[in-house]
Amino acid sequence: NMVRDYLMGSGAYAYIRRDRNKVTGLFHVRDDYVAPHMLNADPIHKGWKLFVYAKEYELFEFVKLLRNTWNGADGVGLTQEVATALETAYSTLCYQLALSKSGGSKKGFLKSNRRLGQEEINTLKRAWANMYRNNTENVVVLNNGLEFQEASATAQEQQLDQNKKTLTDEINNIFHIYPNDYYRTFKEAIYPIVKAFETALNRDLLLEKEKKNW
Repeated sequence: NMVRDYLMGSGAYAYIRRDRNKVTGLFHVRDDYVAPHMLNADPIHKGWKLFVYAKEYELFEFVKLLRNTWNGADGVGLTQEVATALETAYSTLCYQLALSKSGGSKKGFLKSNRRLGQEEINTLKRAWANMYRNNTENVVVLNNGLEFQEASATAQEQQLDQNKKTLTDEINNIFHIYPNDYYRTFKEAIYPIVKAFETALNRDLLLEKEKKNW
């Protein structure tokens, strides 16, 4: 949960329960419940407090794992940095879902050389809707004078398979994932998170006298 908040949210937070100087528990708190409070104006010795559920907490009461932070209070998630790429991937998935539901049928409109009666229009609309609704009706008979004209490109023309591969590669690059290189994935994707987590734990769990040796 903390790694997810660290990468995707504004930061990862865990409340530290103590019995004197002994740590007796760590409790993850979702980042949308935590708000930096009372930030000072000092650009060097930054100071602030945490507001959680209408209660104020001191910094030493929380483990704080922040990504790309400017003020030491909150971080910047990947979703903010690469919102366009993720939105494109999501839109492509939605488009593919719509195609699969319609059986890959082309969208378009019907042209008629003569004026159709309302009953004919209703019958034609029902037949067309049934073709897109399920796979049992996959043929619509067009009478003399009716013509179907495609309104959008097919999946093949838009090269959805290639687009999907490109988006997969982009998302892998965002998270530094290399499917064919486990060592590089560990070095660039996993190890930096582990070191950031280790640093946060050392800062917030060790006593000042312990930090000299541990």
